[in-house]
Amino acid sequence: MHLETQLMKIVITAAACLAASLVQAATVPLASVMNPSSFLSESTATGGFARISLGDGSLGSVGANTGDADGIYNVANIDAADPGSTFGTPIDVFPREANFQVGSLETAPISGSGLETVGIVSLDTSEFWTSDPARTDFTNFSAPTVISDISDYGIGVWFFNGPGSIDFGPLDAGDTVTFLNGEPASIDLEVEATFAADAFGTPVSYTGTFSVSGNQLALQIDDTAPLGFFGDSVFVADLNGTVTAVVPEPGGVAFLLSVALVVPNMRRR
Repeated sequence: MHLETQLMKIVITAAACLAASLVQAATVPLASVMNPSSFLSESTATGGFARISLGDGSLGSVGANTGDADGIYNVANIDAADPGSTFGTPIDVFPREANFQVGSLETAPISGSGLETVGIVSLDTSEFWTSDPARTDFTNFSAPTVISDISDYGIGVWFFNGPGSIDFGPLDAGDTVTFLNGEPASIDLEVEATFAADAFGTPVSYTGTFSVSGNQLALQIDDTAPLGFFGDSVFVADLNGTVTAVVPEPGGVAFLLSVALVVPNMRRR
């Protein structure tokens, strides 16, 4: 009897360990293939814009300083097939071109079985934008010290080597990930995003959203800030891409979601 009891305890312990290992938080990478037409623009202080498709990939490594001409161009030519030459020395605003790494998110624990929708508990956007100490060295001659999808060094040169940032707001209960048998099938995420810069010594900030809907990632800002006698400054961020880790099965998630809604109703009836 004693041996049977010991064996039962071992079996129960092993089952508990297995169950614990199957229910754990999930990390979802947000690496995305961006639409080449994605751009950033500012109307007044700099009158310029940068677009991913205008880069040729000649930069994209720490130590590179100039050469990749994705920015900045005259914002008046933003809709032209050929926007013309850059304002002065070319600026590499998108060092990775369309291959953004973005960062990742972490969810509440999942079992890895069937259809599960769980909350997002943390969001890491450090690869999307990272503060670069070389941004504000006031020389324009040093090289970037870090690489991120949107170059802080490049933005700093664009905005007269002034300070600046891209900040993201908090998550809420509506930010979720839907998994199908442990694989991310859809993301529902939206947080506030604020781009801040220094224009002619005047701090300005512009607010919009950073979101993922299904497998579509976007930074969308279209905001106005006053610049004294210069007038209003309009900053636009129109960045769109597809998260490669999220692969929706055609009709599969929608079908299972409909079943999940119908079954409780049938039980109530």
